[in-house]
Amino acid sequence: MTVGLLLGFAGAVVLMLAGAQGNMASVNYYAFFVVLATILYATNLNLIKFHRSDLPAKTITSISLLIVGPATAIYVFGFTNFLSKLQTADGAWTAFWAVTTLGVLGTAVALIIFNQLVKLTTPIFT
Repeated sequence: MTVGLLLGFAGAVVLMLAGAQGNMASVNYYAFFVVLATILYATNLNLIKFHRSDLPAKTITSISLLIVGPATAIYVFGFTNFLSKLQTADGAWTAFWAVTTLGVLGTAVALIIFNQLVKLTTPIFT
């Protein structure tokens, strides 16, 4: 497992250092977002498994979405023209309810199932 992690990390470093033409002269700074996301994902899995295993999966999902919700609302209502588009664009309400349904069913239900699976297995699903 350690050899695989090191090999994967070395490959990620090579890809980050490779420029658009394949030369090693520039750094692809956007690749650091992928590394950051991977670290945060691993942290999340370990926190759920080892520190929050006493909480039900629904509670973990509710808390995580409750934390993200206010920041999303501030962005959508404060920095976009969401309300004006919703009032003026044809089919906007239909699209809004479709996205809302997809968000609730796709995200919340999937997170509940995922959190339950993490609690039943190990963080790396071995």
